[in-house]
Amino acid sequence: MRCLVDKPSPVTGGRMELCKEAAEVTFRGEVIVYERSFYHCVDSGLEFADEELENADMKLIYDTYRRNHLIPLAEELTEMRERYGIPASAMSLILGLGENQYGLYEDGIVPSVSVGRLLALAINPENMKQMLVASANIFTDKQFKKYYDSIES
Repeated sequence: MRCLVDKPSPVTGGRMELCKEAAEVTFRGEVIVYERSFYHCVDSGLEFADEELENADMKLIYDTYRRNHLIPLAEELTEMRERYGIPASAMSLILGLGENQYGLYEDGIVPSVSVGRLLALAINPENMKQMLVASANIFTDKQFKKYYDSIES
């Protein structure tokens, strides 16, 4: 797919096309097929990408890996935590992760497959309540009750 874009080519100042093509990359030992985006300078024929396109491509690669291994997407993790009404740091502790780790997964860091499976289990409120009960000693009684009630509702 090619379409003209409004910003000028950094190479010639002329017209650019936004293009997409099938590409492969190896991520964590696995070949991921995705649609790579890049600019094509009409005058020089050179191809290049900016930070925005590179970030979008990386998100496609990460999301494909997540889907291949049934790991929740970053957006799904944020939605789950907000639905439960639990701060990211508390989610990390409930799940047995480092205190800031859950927030990093929400920000797009791709967890290992084993942690991804734990995160997928946490989407189910019954599983989440069990994990909270197993972590009860970490929280005050008031915090525990608040989190438990929030998961239930």
